[in-house]
Amino acid sequence: MKIIFLCGSLEPGRDGVGDYVTRLAGELIKQGNQVVALALNDKYIEEERICINDVETKQLKLIRLPATWEANQRFAKAQEIIHGFQPEWISLQFVPFSFHNKGIVIGLDKYLLQLGNTYRWHIMFHELWVGVNQSNTIRQFILGQTQKVFIKRLIKRLHPTCITTSIPLYKKTISGTNVSLLPLFGNIPILQNQVSADKLGNDKFPITVVHFGSFTSHIEEFTAQIKWIQTVANSRDQQVNFLAIGEGGPFKATALLIVESILGANSINDLGRRSFTEVSEFFSKADLGISRADYEMYGKSGSTLAMLEHGLPVLLRGQGPSDVEDYLENNLFDYRTQVFFCDDDINEIPVKRSSNKNSLTTIASLFTQTLERVQ
Repeated sequence: MKIIFLCGSLEPGRDGVGDYVTRLAGELIKQGNQVVALALNDKYIEEERICINDVETKQLKLIRLPATWEANQRFAKAQEIIHGFQPEWISLQFVPFSFHNKGIVIGLDKYLLQLGNTYRWHIMFHELWVGVNQSNTIRQFILGQTQKVFIKRLIKRLHPTCITTSIPLYKKTISGTNVSLLPLFGNIPILQNQVSADKLGNDKFPITVVHFGSFTSHIEEFTAQIKWIQTVANSRDQQVNFLAIGEGGPFKATALLIVESILGANSINDLGRRSFTEVSEFFSKADLGISRADYEMYGKSGSTLAMLEHGLPVLLRGQGPSDVEDYLENNLFDYRTQVFFCDDDINEIPVKRSSNKNSLTTIASLFTQTLERVQ
């Protein structure tokens, strides 16, 4: 199968969807497909870049078009690349903020249609509009409704043969007979297959808790998570070693002040951005993960799934669901024994498991099977 992926950016380690595309494309090449990845609005470069990634004995071409180019220039170049490759499928990996700084994709449908109407289109919705599950402010509500208008217009005009998304909430929101669930894999390759010693209840060692990625504005729920971890540590007469990995986003300073006030300043290790190898090593040595996602949204979080794939028990935001089966609908990998919540019993924390190295291979196969079913 010949597939070209379209996304916003392909800057390694800086764009979650770009990392997803690079890993998925590489695995698809291993499985015998011909694949090219094309970034249409790359904010991290000033001129066009073409990179070649070696995938076993084959090569993955990554083409990046800078956001500094005018839209007409970028999409004219994209049209040239696509016509030269002649794919069977164009796969748009969609996040609204990849194509506009406020996520308002006005005009995107027009430019995408110019790329060619003789190809089969697939859209993977990594995100929809702001406030799909909740809107905290009037401003967010207005932004979300504006985004929704243009996303719905994009679907109507592009008329994709196949639509996929990663969580049941998004599937229900999009609706339609051509919408399928395609679970995500984690954004950190597993480089070790180790399960650290169970340090919970062993007062010779601190409990190592890892947070990976950006902190969110859900400060009250984050506070509840940290207090819950402190309760667990106190019940076992242990200290906590809190690892913050990644840039952390605009709420990082507030979040770390909360950690300091509850766990103490000496508990924090602010590690910043690290390589994939280093992150995998930190995960392998940690005892627990803490996620910014709740039960409805964790399936779209590459960082949460990376912790789960590394075998970590993960504390999700908020309370557990009343209907477990609903939010795990069609999940290829059953993580029910690994996720837990602040309303769970502190004496029943899941144990660390062996890592799951097969998720990327399995999901790549499901991806091509999904496309084949609708051809």
